[in-house]
Parts: sequence; C-alpha cells; structure tokens
Amino acid sequence: MLYITSILFASSVTQAAVTTPPQFNANVTNPANGIWKFLYIGDSYAQPRSNGAIDIVINAFIDLYGSDPNRNHDDVMNPDTAPADLQRLHSFRGCNSTPTLASDDSGGGTMANHFMSLRRNEEMTTRYTQAEWRTIIDEAERDLPNSFPEYKAPTLGSQTFAKCIDHTLLKLDATKEQIDLLCEEAIRHEFQSVCVRLNWVERTVQNLQGSDVLVACVVGFPEGTHSISEKVKEASMAVSAGASELDMVINYPLLKQQKYSQAYTDIAAIRNVAPHPITLKVILETSKLSQFDIIAGCKVAEAANADFAKTSTGFGGQGATEENVRLMKYVVGSNLKVKASGGVKTVNECVAMMEAGAERIGTSNGVWIMKEAQTLLENITHAAGDTGRKNSRPSDSLTKMSSSS
Repeated sequence: MLYITSILFASSVTQAAVTTPPQFNANVTNPANGIWKFLYIGDSYAQPRSNGAIDIVINAFIDLYGSDPNRNHDDVMNPDTAPADLQRLHSFRGCNSTPTLASDDSGGGTMANHFMSLRRNEEMTTRYTQAEWRTIIDEAERDLPNSFPEYKAPTLGSQTFAKCIDHTLLKLDATKEQIDLLCEEAIRHEFQSVCVRLNWVERTVQNLQGSDVLVACVVGFPEGTHSISEKVKEASMAVSAGASELDMVINYPLLKQQKYSQAYTDIAAIRNVAPHPITLKVILETSKLSQFDIIAGCKVAEAANADFAKTSTGFGGQGATEENVRLMKYVVGSNLKVKASGGVKTVNECVAMMEAGAERIGTSNGVWIMKEAQTLLENITHAAGDTGRKNSRPSDSLTKMSSSS
C-alpha cells in the first residue's frame, strides 16, 4: 500500500460539489483507503467526464476486495449491491471537487502522478452491464452473413501498399544493430511504422527523425495478463519516449471468462493515458479464442474507443488467418480498422489478408514482401508484354502462380 500524506479538497468555482469527499487518515492500510486515494487522484483530473475514471479505479483496484471469492465483479460495479465503501464511491459521481496533493517519501507521489494521467478521459465510451454486453455480442454473432465481403488490396509495390506494413522486431534478444537496420529498411521502403518493445522506443524515435515513419510500441506483450497499472505505466512511458502508436495485448482470458467490463477497463485505461492522436491497436490473440470470444473482443475494443482490432502477437500459437480477419472486419465495420499480424511472411499472404479486410499488416518480413511484390510485377509485365499493366494489381491466380514458382 502506498501512502499519501494529505489530500485537501477545494470546491470547483463553476459548480459546487454534489458529494463531500470523505476524509481518510494517511498510513491506514485498508482497501477502502486505497480505493479512495486513487479515486480522487483519478476523478478530479478526469473532469468534466469523471464516471469512466471512477470505473477504471474500481476495476484496477478490485483485487483489494478480492478475498471474497463469492463477490461478483458486476455486483461490485452496481451501486445497489456494492460494498458500503464502494457505494460511497459510486455516490461520488458528478462531484467537482479538486484535490491538492502532498506526498511523503514513501513513493505515493510517484504513483499519484502516474494516475493523474486519468485526467485524459474525453474519448472514453460508457461501459455496459453484463447483460448489455451479452446483448451486443449476441446480436453481432447473430448478424454474421453466410459469406463475407472481399476488399481490394492496394497496388502491389506501391507506396500505399508499403504504408500498410508495420515493420516489426519484438524478439527479446534484439540488438541495437538490428534495431538500426530495421529503421533504415522502414525509411527506404516507406513503411507505416516500426514496431518495437519499450526499451527500444527512444532509439527508434531517434533513428526515424526526419522521416514520416511512425514508432509503435507493444504494451502488455505478449501475455496480456499484466495488471492494469503495469500496462498503464508501460503505455505512458512509451508515449513519453515518442511512440505514436501502441499495440496492446488485451487480457484475453477475461474474454474467455466473459468478464467484459474488466476487459473493457483493460483497454480504456490505456486509452485514457494515450488519447488521440495516439493510435491504439488491441491485440486479441485469436488463436486462444473462439469465434464468440473474437466477436466479444472486437466489441469491447470498439466500446473502449480503440483504433484497431489486431489478430495476434505472433508469440502465442497460430497467427493471423483470413477467416479471423474477415470475421473481425465484418464485426467492427467502419468503426475500427483491422491489423493482421503473426505468420504473414509472403506477398501472397499479405495480399490475402488485405483482401480479407486488413488495413495494416504486422510483419518482420516487410523487406522480403516488397521484393516479392517487385519481382511479381516484373514477371507479370514481362509475360503480358505490356508495360502499361505495371501499375495494376495482378489477379489472385497470377499472384499464386508467381509465388509458388
């Protein structure tokens, strides 16, 4: 438990407080004390829309009440069934009081500053009850068509084609020389981004200065089961270091357990510390999920105002499949984009994912894919005897013939 010496509340000049915030004593180690501390840090800096921040705090620190295995998460989130201390928390919704924070040397100030980032709450979406989540997901599953639409991939080898690629290196043993080469390749081929782990973000930003290649950083990678506070800290550090895109791994076991409110909070907490224009991609790890779970993950990511639903980490079983990309694209429609990642190694696989609906491809084989694309175009142009066809996308049959030859 982190201790904060004092929190002093002053009424808002625009609106009087609806509820008088409770006082608590520093160094009192009980769950309610901790919940209240973080509530007021988060809520006061999330004005004018504070309810989402309250939900984040309740969820993020729900483990403080976790000793009772019979306590249902949605009961805790419900003001009528929550424990007494959390009923007071629910009643605080709408309070416009502002805290002044002073901390001692126990580390409370650092954690307090960390959670002040909850102030960026403008983009958060209202959460739903468990029944509402099920209705949303059930309806999405019921509305699935017998066949999915097909999309047109960009012209092979074009700049638009290259801008669909996130050039990726996520191995734990990556070296600075490999990162430098990755950046050089991304600039040369004009890829959309370079995607790395947190420890390489600063170097990647420096390498890419002067180019239009973006820096993406993974969060909660690859397990996804990190605590919300760990993910928030990692995301905050990545953005501070210069990352403009975050690829976070959702806590996908929550989807399998149908704990949708908690899964939502997992994403919403990151969205809070990384508001637009930061691009937020949510990795579902589709190889671990059923069709229903994938639909749920897409709907939760959409509700939390993510920008992309992404298939896989590439570290947890089968990567992207056309089937899953088609499913995800249909479920999210135009509300989110889809990123296919994991196992996309050839130009034929890349085009197949794009035609299934992916607008971004995560791969460590971007250079090879671009070389294949160029070779394919040259072969087709030569076979056709018509240089005017060089800028047209070949048919599937020609793509497959060339890639198998």
